[in-house]
Amino acid sequence: MLLTNGEKGENEFIFRKAYFTYRNNIMNVKNKILSAMTVVIAMVSMAWAQTGTPDYSWYTGPNQSTYEIANADQLRGFANIFNNTATAAGIARYGFANATIKLTADIDLSDYNPWLPIGNGGDISVTADRYFAGVFDGNGKTITNLNINNTSSNAALNMAGLFRNINGGEVKNLAVVNAVVSSTQENAGVIAAVVQNGGKITNCYVLGGTITGTSRVGGIASAIATSGGIISNCWATNAVSGTSYVGGIVGNTPNATNATISPVLVENCAALNVSITRRSGTDTNFGRVTGTTAGTRANNTAFAEMQAIEFTFAG
Repeated sequence: MLLTNGEKGENEFIFRKAYFTYRNNIMNVKNKILSAMTVVIAMVSMAWAQTGTPDYSWYTGPNQSTYEIANADQLRGFANIFNNTATAAGIARYGFANATIKLTADIDLSDYNPWLPIGNGGDISVTADRYFAGVFDGNGKTITNLNINNTSSNAALNMAGLFRNINGGEVKNLAVVNAVVSSTQENAGVIAAVVQNGGKITNCYVLGGTITGTSRVGGIASAIATSGGIISNCWATNAVSGTSYVGGIVGNTPNATNATISPVLVENCAALNVSITRRSGTDTNFGRVTGTTAGTRANNTAFAEMQAIEFTFAG
């Protein structure tokens, strides 16, 4: 059975893609998760290697409304332009604040291992070099083999996720499969580290894989900032571990009454993670959907057989 975190929702996306599948065939989903984890274990044993060549041919200059990305080399090219690391190719930094980046094909990131997050790097004194305020439309496509191994204490490099910060922007309609994210620093997520200033993660899912960090770790995102943000219509099956503020969907959510720009909202999400683990310490901010009870949570659901390792779920 599935347990409810707040009211059980009837949202079509969640219950078409997650609820009925997992309620009616628990053994099937366990097998899928175990299979995904087997792939992950194999990937972890591989040596880190950057063998791709960033492609900027898709980039027609700034101020376009839409940019289309078709492969891993182009996605790395987009990240480099955003991170201000494409100058060697003669391309100045561009923040894509008013643009839509749209995937047109599934993407395998095996050639970019480890992945440097979109927003990690650049000039740490320039906020725009780190914060994404555009729209990243996955267009129903899948990113596989996202691998992040973050050990840097450098403030410009210390967050882990496909994106560093979604800052008033949105990531939507995206699947991430077999992601392996490991960080010795705070704030580790798969889709993004932090959602802030009204940023959104919508209609996304994370299938299989593992994410390991310290404080603020989540299967979708590490945290929603006090400025507010929304995570909706998302689900995750990955194994999540950290030392504090750890959740199947998002690790840390602040008090909604303190939000300065938008609500702090997690809604219509399904935490189907194989396990949540407290790696060390005695912190109690661990949960199936969110690591804390702060913020607004509505119509979320969670996998009843999710393992709580080294702690006990509160409910």
